[in-house]
Amino acid sequence: MLDQAASSLQNFTILFAGMRWLDLDALGVFALVYALMTLALTATRPLVLEPYLVRSTATPDLVRAGGRAAGACALVSAVLAAASVLAAIVGPDSFRSSLLAAAVVLPFVLIQDSYRYVLFAQGRQLSAGVNDSVGLLVSLAAIIGLGVARHHGTAYLLGAWGLGCLAGVAVGFAQTRMVPAPRSGRQWLREHGDLGWPLAGSTAAQQGTGRLSQMLISGLAGTAALGAISASRTLLTPMTTLLTASMSFSVPEGVRWHAKGPAALDRFVRSTSLVLSAVVVVYCLAFLVVPTSWGTAVVGANWTSAISLLVPTGLWVLGMTASQGPRVGLRVLGRGRETLRVSLVIGVLLLVACVVGAVLGGATGAAWGFGIVSMIGQLLWWTAYRAARRVEVPS
Repeated sequence: MLDQAASSLQNFTILFAGMRWLDLDALGVFALVYALMTLALTATRPLVLEPYLVRSTATPDLVRAGGRAAGACALVSAVLAAASVLAAIVGPDSFRSSLLAAAVVLPFVLIQDSYRYVLFAQGRQLSAGVNDSVGLLVSLAAIIGLGVARHHGTAYLLGAWGLGCLAGVAVGFAQTRMVPAPRSGRQWLREHGDLGWPLAGSTAAQQGTGRLSQMLISGLAGTAALGAISASRTLLTPMTTLLTASMSFSVPEGVRWHAKGPAALDRFVRSTSLVLSAVVVVYCLAFLVVPTSWGTAVVGANWTSAISLLVPTGLWVLGMTASQGPRVGLRVLGRGRETLRVSLVIGVLLLVACVVGAVLGGATGAAWGFGIVSMIGQLLWWTAYRAARRVEVPS
């Protein structure tokens, strides 16, 4: 949680500075470039780093394997950086400096992430939190310096992010002594693509259906309906942050439990879902007893809309936490294709439920659509995990 909190706070600091300093046109450019960089990071994790966690956690050469995985990250970042430079050359002038800055910063962002995953594989979650905390402090100091010097451009903000990530790379090397091996990047992608590409496809399906569902709600029920759903989800942001953080921890831990035997993995998978789900239930129940005056004072006028959708939105998050155990289990078992298959089925169901709910009930209907599909989805994840366990060949 320390690691995820520091990483999230670093991103928030960069975004908040952009919101404070930039006019609307520049903020739009910054938001688009930042979103593209975040997408690159989100895609690289399942493609490169999650296969590393699954296949290298319980091995004696995990640092060397981490260097090869980091080399694959460097290779991916080099391709994306070249694409950014090309886009800067042929694209609008307003995007040029931001895209060039992204080309410089992106390799540091991805390589720092590889050091974090090596620390996760070693079971050193606190060290990963320290690494991100150093990056946060360096980025914060850079932003303060930019504010004093009145350098408020988008390229400067991306540079502040990159400077923090560079500090994280330096600290990561001191923590692990891992050296990225770019020459081994292509070989890593070939050897682990059987798991990495399906996991990347699963992530793309989840991200894509989420974005498309938002556009559908906005078009069918109006932006106010989308705003109400976003407000209710904002209340549950700590729970979705916990969900994200738990994956990085749970996969290597699941590999260690699996080494003790299949039954041990079953216990770990069940415990992961039960603990996360219990936390979500307690968290949501706490909101139900908050007086309206308190909620309005803290959140503002959107409190009423947010709290009115708490139950269906809570079911949406509860379904995801209940699914976390089998999702981790499928990764530990190396079942990338099953993961992709379930994600695609849930994505289709989500879009259908979103459209039907928005047409019939506006924001409330769409929110219940998300909640119902999420609860159905956890049944699909558990079914896929149990099927994978039945066909697993004991080592």
